[in-house]
Amino acid sequence: MLVDRELQPDRLLHRLEVRSRSRLARALTRARREQTSIVRYARRFLGVPYAWGGTSPSSGFDCSGFTRFVFAHFGVSLPHYTFAQFDRGRSVSLGALRPGDLVFFDGVGHVGLYIGSDRFIHAPHSGTSVSVASLSGWYSRSFDGARRLIGG
Repeated sequence: MLVDRELQPDRLLHRLEVRSRSRLARALTRARREQTSIVRYARRFLGVPYAWGGTSPSSGFDCSGFTRFVFAHFGVSLPHYTFAQFDRGRSVSLGALRPGDLVFFDGVGHVGLYIGSDRFIHAPHSGTSVSVASLSGWYSRSFDGARRLIGG
């Protein structure tokens, strides 16, 4: 009696596992590419003046207006309010941050976009412009959490 090797349970399970890993790897690669694109796009706005309630490069940005504008370019809708943005995505620990994650500070009253290497880009406050800051120092002491919207 001949046994069809293709129908052996071990071979079927192995084939399914390989396909599943392959799909996961493609999804992770796609997510990392998208995260990199988000950071690259956000950097275009370095130097745009801070404007309370600002939502565009022409009028200036406040912190949540900046993150909202950047993510909208990638089809992700965010409210223009830090507390509401904090409710989006999934929670991420400080040690697990990836570029493209939202980072929140000061009682969730401030938001920025993590860009890697312990740095984030944000619209800080009146009299400043969109800039890059380090997560150490004051920002590490006032860190409230992070959210991942892209790349699960």
